[in-house]
Amino acid sequence: MKKRRTPQEKKKLSLEKDHPLQAKYPHAFRKSWRKKRRHAEKSARNKLRQEVEQIRGEVSKDLLDDLDTNNHRRVEIRKWDSLSLGEVIKHKEARRIGSYQRKQRNRVQRAVIQLFIKENQDIGACSSQLVESDENQLVLRLTYSLKGKIQEYTVLLYCQKKGMDWYIVKQDYQGHTP
Repeated sequence: MKKRRTPQEKKKLSLEKDHPLQAKYPHAFRKSWRKKRRHAEKSARNKLRQEVEQIRGEVSKDLLDDLDTNNHRRVEIRKWDSLSLGEVIKHKEARRIGSYQRKQRNRVQRAVIQLFIKENQDIGACSSQLVESDENQLVLRLTYSLKGKIQEYTVLLYCQKKGMDWYIVKQDYQGHTP
């Protein structure tokens, strides 16, 4: 007699054993795999034939027989295992979390840059690079140029979150003073 499983056991088994199909056309693999193999083999044969045609007029037939054909192997085509349902869910969750945090960091960077530009009216163009961040603190490396000048300057901005707003706590100018 089959053992009765609890819903928790069923879910655990499902996460381990189920393999959702990620393909748009699930049965197309049977035919497309042969086509991929044929295409790879055909391109390898063509490369070898082109080299032989190129050498044929310059070299005698004895040297053509000694031609190394191992340099022209076909492109490796591989099959991948399908992911279990649990792995698919982990990948999707990591992607969602990463994109949310990236969007949030970009918003904060733009806000800090706007704040820096308001304080320094003569800034022409600027670009930023995130050095370090967590929930309440942020370090930005800001590279900027002044209006009408070519030289670029770099400043490290140390920012801190107070309530819902971000404030520049410290400005560390590298190699110059404002």
